Amino acid sequence: MPRFDTVVEAAKYMAPTDTLSFVIIFLFFAFLVAVFVGGSFLSKMMHHKHLKEHFFRLADERGLAQDQAELLWQMSREKESDAVLMLEYKAPFEKAVDFYVQQHDDADEKFIAKMRKKLGYDKMPTFVPLMHSKDIELYQGGKVKLGPGRIADVILHDKDERYMYWLLHDVENPRGIAASSLVRITFLRDGDAIYNFEAPVLEVLEDRGRAVVKLAHTRELNRNQRRELSRVECSCPAALSLKVPDETQEPAAWIEGLLADISASGAKWHPQLLQSADALQVDQQVTVRIQLEEEILLVRAKIASIKRAEQGKYYGLQFMDLPDEQKDTIYNYVLNQQKKFAQLLHFQKEI
Repeated sequence: MPRFDTVVEAAKYMAPTDTLSFVIIFLFFAFLVAVFVGGSFLSKMMHHKHLKEHFFRLADERGLAQDQAELLWQMSREKESDAVLMLEYKAPFEKAVDFYVQQHDDADEKFIAKMRKKLGYDKMPTFVPLMHSKDIELYQGGKVKLGPGRIADVILHDKDERYMYWLLHDVENPRGIAASSLVRITFLRDGDAIYNFEAPVLEVLEDRGRAVVKLAHTRELNRNQRRELSRVECSCPAALSLKVPDETQEPAAWIEGLLADISASGAKWHPQLLQSADALQVDQQVTVRIQLEEEILLVRAKIASIKRAEQGKYYGLQFMDLPDEQKDTIYNYVLNQQKKFAQLLHFQKEI
């Protein structure tokens, strides 16, 4: 006999008081379930309300306009991601933007670009590895293989949220490149590494008689960091002297300053007092005293460049005849600093 029929038969023999007790118990449990479900729903509603208020308050502090904050909130809801993290880290922001652009053909890309700039996500420091082709700087130069034995210079001519446009320098009729063909672009990012990626050509365009290949953005960037290219930003105390010391005597008349960045091949230095470095000239050889954490290095260098900035002058130093031991010390320092940034990047990718 089916279970429902059994219940019906049993109900025929229930006394009125038993029926009333059953109804009361049923209503009691129904009330408990309603309270639990309603309380849970109300709790989620309140949490959502407080989270949204917190997000819009932070967005305002970051300088976002109301309509920009609303779009970012909409992106987070569609991607089911944490909106607050999108204000703090570039990686979750870019993932949400990619998803939004794919879902909305009418997405206002200029509006998104302005929002990215306000959050400070429009530029990547050279000590942070590239994670997306969107982060490649405009006018970045590189090489593209056109066919057997044919390699051409390319420049990143333009980019938007979906595509990038590489201009082939001095190539009007690029044989070997057509729509749907696969190209491999290689470029050297200053102060970082050599990158390359492959992508199918979506379209071959023309700009003032030069060929431009249209490629979709990609996250598949291959990075090959050479030892001498490894560079990190820093604030290491460093002093320069025009006198070249012998093996037993340190130079006098140090010009005190700080390093802005350093690699095994050179560094960027600026003096604490601008006037104290007026005598320094390009191609001049100097002695540099560098303090890397607990270790002090004394190295020979040549002034490769002098550039003015808002904070004063920066002097590009090219190390000369650096012993292997000092190279290892600098490289290990750079590597340790990069590991710290890599841990942060790994955290962002996991978000």
